[in-house]
Amino acid sequence: MYNFLWQVRRFSGYVFFGVIIAFLFFLAVTNNGIGIAEIIFLLILVALFAYNFTFKNNGN
Repeated sequence: MYNFLWQVRRFSGYVFFGVIIAFLFFLAVTNNGIGIAEIIFLLILVALFAYNFTFKNNGN
């Protein structure tokens, strides 16, 4: 059961990273310039992903 949850966490991490890339692509297509709100939102997403990635690496 724990291994199953571990796989779900790893998969959700990859999906989250894909969502970030899709969001960047969406911004590039819809906007010519990126506003401050988008930059803050992107920084929050990257910070959450980095925290999740390091947390997964530290815990066996």
